[in-house]
Amino acid sequence: MKRKLQLLLGIIVLTFGILALNNILSKKSISEIEQKRLVHEQFLANSPFKNTDGLTKMERLEQGLPPTKYLERIWELTMNPALGRPTPENLEQIRADLQEVHTAQFANRVPGDASGNDWIERGPDNVGGRSRAVMFDPNDLTNETVFAGGVSGGLWKNTNISNASSVWTQVGLPENLNISCIASDPNDSDIISVAFIVKPITPSNTSITHDNLGLVTISGKAGPNSTITVIFPDGSQQQTTADNNGNYSLVSTAPQNSGSVSISSEDAQGNDSDVISVAFTVTPTTPTGTTVNAGITSLVNVSGTALANTIITVS
Repeated sequence: MKRKLQLLLGIIVLTFGILALNNILSKKSISEIEQKRLVHEQFLANSPFKNTDGLTKMERLEQGLPPTKYLERIWELTMNPALGRPTPENLEQIRADLQEVHTAQFANRVPGDASGNDWIERGPDNVGGRSRAVMFDPNDLTNETVFAGGVSGGLWKNTNISNASSVWTQVGLPENLNISCIASDPNDSDIISVAFIVKPITPSNTSITHDNLGLVTISGKAGPNSTITVIFPDGSQQQTTADNNGNYSLVSTAPQNSGSVSISSEDAQGNDSDVISVAFTVTPTTPTGTTVNAGITSLVNVSGTALANTIITVS
């Protein structure tokens, strides 16, 4: 009986010990997570873009800031919480890793070839997309008719808006027009005016090369006479103007490491195109202009030109 009692007490003590250890480890884990969260909060509080409201695009360019608030927010949302900045230099390796996983999982397969690889319906399911302009028809005394402008294009009309099962029909306007405003003529409610934005041509046909100093040349195609903005991996940005045919070319003012550049265009009315991201690799080149001078003390002086910031090995 005494032995059984001792065994029972031992089990109880061991159980409490395990629970106490788990509690300590849990608190440690929470503490580490909290510490990382505080570090991230500090980086966000000290964002280089927190005092940029009200700056013109020229002032932003002079300070090396992104041309729009959207790009600043993307910079903050994609920052590495431990470093306080985005890490575009990792994109190439991430893409390679994802491609390797995809190739391993789906080699020699096509969608729908088995029960575990079925097609899944994603819509559309009577969804008109994002809208920036909505107006009730002033001629409908029942307030059931509504006009809506689609950001992705088109003017739409619903004649039974209070019915959840009602449908939207397209009004006779080109479906690619980005409707941003709808107004009714106060003198004639039968006249409705809409405003739309034609987005500038998104930059394309991008070519990226570099010289022995690591200076990067970017060229491509965009809208004629549009302003091209390029953001380099080091965070700096430069602008140039496309010619009458939409061709542009730009050389970085500082050497760049491998990474991605963000490119956008702006037309004469101040409308911005979509932003594209293009990855590139800076490959070290063979040193050139090498000279070797041997002194009387048997010391040898070797000099030449190579890619900026690269390590030169002489053997």
